[in-house]
Amino acid sequence: MALTGTKATFSTTTLAVGTHPISAVYQGDADYASSTSATVTETITALSTTTALATSAASAAALSSVTFTATVTAGATGSVKFYDGATLLATE
Repeated sequence: MALTGTKATFSTTTLAVGTHPISAVYQGDADYASSTSATVTETITALSTTTALATSAASAAALSSVTFTATVTAGATGSVKFYDGATLLATE
């Protein structure tokens, strides 16, 4: 980035979730020596999600098929685990 007056600005959307130590380094020129800023810590947090669960039958006879459908925030990727209390039923 070139200096505009006394400032250079940089924006990004590519930092992964986690903590990042960020610093700025001025390369210097014919009149001014190079210098490095103090480090600032930028913490990127995961986007929040919502999960809704629907069932094909609120009540069903033994041995009947029941379908559970989980809908997660648009854009989310990965898997969904279905539980009966603390017992894992499936990972989809």
